[in-house]
Amino acid sequence: MNRVLLACASLMLGGCFNFTRAVFSSGTKPAPQLALSSPSDGAEGVPVGDPLHLYFSQAMNEDSLVVTADPPIALIAFGWQDDGTHVTFAPEGEWAAETTYTIAFDAVGVEGAALVGAKAIAFTTGAPTAVFNDPPAIVGTVPPNGAVSVAAASALSVRFNHAMVPSSIVVTTAPQHTLGVPSASDGDTLFSFSPPESFIESTAYQVLVTGIDTRGLQAAGGFSFSTANLSSPSVLTTVPVNGSQSFPTNQSIAITFSERMNPATATPSSVVLTLVGGGQKSCDLAWTNNATQLLCTPNPALVDASDYTLVLSTALADAGTPALPLAAPLILTFRAGPPDVTAPALSGPAEPSAYAENVPIAEHTAPQRGVHPDANLVFTFSEQLSNLDGKLHVFEDVIGPGGPSGVSGTLTGAPGGNGGYAYTFNPASSFNYGAVVSWTMDPGVTDLAHLPLAPYSVSQKMRIIAQETVSATAATAAGHIRFLGGAYSANTTATILGVGDDNSAGAYRAFIEFYVPWGAPTKIVSAQLTLFRTSVTGTPYTWNGPLRLQSVSFGSVPDEGTETPPTNDYSTPFDAGGETTQVSDGGAGLNVFDVTATVQWCLSVARSHPQWRLKHDWNANCGSGGPCIEPKHSGSAGYTRWASGLGIPSLRPKLDVTFQNLGQAP
Repeated sequence: MNRVLLACASLMLGGCFNFTRAVFSSGTKPAPQLALSSPSDGAEGVPVGDPLHLYFSQAMNEDSLVVTADPPIALIAFGWQDDGTHVTFAPEGEWAAETTYTIAFDAVGVEGAALVGAKAIAFTTGAPTAVFNDPPAIVGTVPPNGAVSVAAASALSVRFNHAMVPSSIVVTTAPQHTLGVPSASDGDTLFSFSPPESFIESTAYQVLVTGIDTRGLQAAGGFSFSTANLSSPSVLTTVPVNGSQSFPTNQSIAITFSERMNPATATPSSVVLTLVGGGQKSCDLAWTNNATQLLCTPNPALVDASDYTLVLSTALADAGTPALPLAAPLILTFRAGPPDVTAPALSGPAEPSAYAENVPIAEHTAPQRGVHPDANLVFTFSEQLSNLDGKLHVFEDVIGPGGPSGVSGTLTGAPGGNGGYAYTFNPASSFNYGAVVSWTMDPGVTDLAHLPLAPYSVSQKMRIIAQETVSATAATAAGHIRFLGGAYSANTTATILGVGDDNSAGAYRAFIEFYVPWGAPTKIVSAQLTLFRTSVTGTPYTWNGPLRLQSVSFGSVPDEGTETPPTNDYSTPFDAGGETTQVSDGGAGLNVFDVTATVQWCLSVARSHPQWRLKHDWNANCGSGGPCIEPKHSGSAGYTRWASGLGIPSLRPKLDVTFQNLGQAP
């Protein structure tokens, strides 16, 4: 009895790998030798992402294998297949481009005989895979970057140079504008938005775009455009209304316009106040509410029981490019009455504007919780104010150090319900998920009669929807089933998850399951499944077709006894009506798949955790054009290996679920 111990100084340094165990030699079989390798000895132009396969003439003592690479490169071992005759390695990252590698190896057969014959192969890699390594980037937008005079009703689209994960695409604008849910096309490289409302005319927009491509690489970029000024401004409301008989003598006259105006166009010649029968009167002019409201304060005050006329000419113009004049002159007549002696008041706490997509998360009751990040804040007062601009302050306190920070935005006003007046604060950008939003108001806010707000100091807090991303925990029951010649074998400890046909007239199907720690109420926003593809074996009729993720119910272990329907059914989903998601089969290395719909479906049926089967689309990928009633393609075998991560936790299948909840009360 001989004990053979092969040692290596380092497992992951210098490209050396060593597996040790006691080996017993019986001398009953011929010595093993290398039967085949991929890449083959002397191969040229080998893709830099290809794995390394070594096939031996007989089963090897798996722990005795030592592999070294020259020049050194870290190799990730994915263990043995095919009853110990086939071992797979993958370079960490990629092989160096246009480089000749010599791979030396030695091992002992299961019967104790040492490897004979060739103990090294050499191959030369090809050009670098720029397509894999270059980061995703925006290569086109609609409107184009820097475009001017864009129609307000335009759609918006973003094109990337790589396929992206649809659920990861986030597009925000400043000023803030609701874009809706994008539609993906052209292999998930083009994302198009049809905003439910038109953009604001004559406005410069900055657009920020972020996302993750199917290789897991981050994209971030942006563009800008300006909308056209196509509509002339008009008068929306006046205080007093035309023909009023009792306008308080101590009030300012307020004119609200349909859009932001150019303050410089308001002059004594374009805004004229006259006393009927008494000539022109002085009027102090001021703009409020983001230059959408003009205040004319008579100086001196109006005379009780006297008639007045206010005329606005078309010399008043908006702030657009080009500037457009007032659509029609305004002629307002009214009679002055007794002075206003009632101070204004805030009729209730600020309410965030409602968003249908927020249901059922929203809980708009004091203290406010579950407020949508794109919500505006609406403040309703008992009457119109003269100087809220600059005195309303909104803050956002995100989780972490630093304290609250000021939020910029625009303020507009319009008549509210029950005779009140509503002011809407529109933040320049979306609030952060989970943040606490607060607001305060300075002293000195007055109504049109210059009476102070009572009380003058008010404040309030509300919390934005909390959004979290959790990495689900994979269960140990995940593995694969192999069907061969009428026999089934389940393996929950393999280093690979096989999907497709193998070279022995058999078939692999992989199974994975996760436990997701969600809470109620919960709204699933997105879910991403990350798999590491190690290799493709055989003629790949199966792997180059779509990969399907099917909801299953296999109990504690995926084997023939617990599957429904039985394992020999390769076409029917396990659960009638169950969610089936088709995901793209990516290249070697990490692949990120969008499985949002599947996770949402799992939650809808109150599952404690999702259990899934990975399979290829037999109907689309038969050699004859299908459908395939048998899993084996006659004369053609090919299956994909995905890492199970056993022994290499970083390569374990990973499920990241992003969800929303109300968050704590502010």
